[in-house]
Order: sequence, then C-alpha cells, then structure tokens
Amino acid sequence: MPLAGEKLEDYANRVSKQVLSSNSVLIGVSFGGMVATEVAKIIPHRMLITISSANQPSHLPYLITVARYMGLHRFAGIIRSSIGMWIFTKVMGTVDREHQQLLQEMLRDTPSQFIKSALPMLMNWKPEIPAPRAITIHGKDDHIIPARHENDLILPGGHAIVLTRAREISCFVRQKLGC
Repeated sequence: MPLAGEKLEDYANRVSKQVLSSNSVLIGVSFGGMVATEVAKIIPHRMLITISSANQPSHLPYLITVARYMGLHRFAGIIRSSIGMWIFTKVMGTVDREHQQLLQEMLRDTPSQFIKSALPMLMNWKPEIPAPRAITIHGKDDHIIPARHENDLILPGGHAIVLTRAREISCFVRQKLGC
C-alpha cells in the first residue's frame, strides 16, 4: 500500500523487496505498470511488460499535468460516488455491462488510502534513472493513458483491455515468454 506523501520510486523500492527471484518477469497494469517500471530499475529481472501504462512521465497525458497544478488529487474520494463510478467506467473504455460492473467492484474494493496516495504519487513522478526496455501493450482507444506509436501490441479497446482483450494479451505474453 502506498504511504501518504511517498514518492513512486520509494514505493517501488519497498515493492522490490517482495520479488524473490532475479529471473522474474515483472508485469504491471496501469499504475502497476509504472510501479513495475521503477522496480525494474532496482532489481535484476528477465522481462518487463506493461499494460495500459506509461513507462515514463512524458508518456502520461497532458491532463495529468493539469490535474497536478489544479490539485485534483485531493478530490480522489469523489470517484466512488455514483456519478464518479459512471464516469470511471466510461473513461476506462468498457462497453458491456459485465465489464462495467467488474470495474465498479474493483474500484469499491480498492482501499481509499491507496487511491489517495497513488494519485499524487503519479502526478509527482519524476524519475532520475531512464526507464528500462519494456514490452508494452495498449488499447487503441485508451483515453486515460493514450497509446503511443512505439507500443509492441496495440489492441482495439480502451484502458480496460486487460479485461476486454484478456485472451489476446495472454497469448501475446505467452509468446514473448516462449511458452
């Protein structure tokens, strides 16, 4: 769990202590991809795979910078309101009811402390070490962290492709791992 006021790099350092093998495959989705990127700078690893994520702050949308300067992270709790949930599922790019309900359950189950700590961490991410090479997977219509031309795999869908395109992602990852 991120601590209040903690930097992303410091959180990644704490997380890295939980990785038991130097031959690990680090995989992260969304914010977890940013954490995995920072962990990859700290420990030896076999491969880094990020899904619907950014490997450096310059890959984040301009709206993150605007949100930082406006202090919008202070209103993180509002995301759990009815209107916040509705906006969240629309922005995530889910189209069917089943995935919308799953996303809402995931958001409800996420501790509020995580949301309140992770948002400022993301907004203030300023790594000193360049990001290592990662295999990147992205949704073509991701409005939260838009796809970039250098992605290894771009699939139809939004930020929630890990749910909506799970089979394709699994096949691609297994191929990269040589399974």
